[in-house]
Amino acid sequence: MNSIFSFQRFGNLMKKQFAEYYKAYLMGAGVLAGVLVLTCILIINATKNPLTIDEQGIMFSVFLMFAGAVFTSASFADAGQKKQAIYLLTLPATQFEKYLVRWVISYLLFFVVYVVLFYIVVLPFASLYHDEGKGDILVMSISTDSTIGVTLVYYSLVHSLLFFGAILFQKLHFIKTAFATFGILVLLNIINSVMIKQMLHQGKVKIMANPFSTLHIVENERVNSLNPGPSGEMMVNIMWVSITLVLWTAAYYRLKEKQV
Repeated sequence: MNSIFSFQRFGNLMKKQFAEYYKAYLMGAGVLAGVLVLTCILIINATKNPLTIDEQGIMFSVFLMFAGAVFTSASFADAGQKKQAIYLLTLPATQFEKYLVRWVISYLLFFVVYVVLFYIVVLPFASLYHDEGKGDILVMSISTDSTIGVTLVYYSLVHSLLFFGAILFQKLHFIKTAFATFGILVLLNIINSVMIKQMLHQGKVKIMANPFSTLHIVENERVNSLNPGPSGEMMVNIMWVSITLVLWTAAYYRLKEKQV
């Protein structure tokens, strides 16, 4: 077990990571906080109302995905530069420990820091929105929000994609991973549309459907929607979680190959 993972080596590696990159982490957190503040101001100015729960939820999800993707894409930026890559691969730690340090920082710690920053920024704006009868401050709660589970599923999926891309590509990790993902999604949409139309097309019926989502059938200007239902949505989420685990595993083995 010690040849694969050691708490002492892992702790030393984590300290080293923060000692070298803490300035970049603090700067990134400051930029994220500034973007959140600016977004809150723009929304309030546009709607002429304080932030609502729905607006907070949208902000939380959108910036979690985007900021998490940008941060994760830089997880192995040093592996793309020859001198730093040699330094990274010759560190006195196992590949699993190196992988785990970057994974913990880019996935777990980023999420914790993001949640803290989000509430620090949003709370003052949300406090402007009071219920006239009770005077309560309306703030989104991630512990009771019914959509937080789905948000975490997609956050994990986005992280696994960018984490794998950060190891797979040597340069321009974010751009190359985004283009590859976009290409795969376009291909899936084309295949899905062709298959659905072949199975259901009759007469002048128009069919609109994205993969793993609600199917819309338009006939004589009437729209009929076929929803996958709770069980179908659960199966889709299980599929996304499975893909996430596969990509995280693939990222680890890709990192191990760099040692050779």
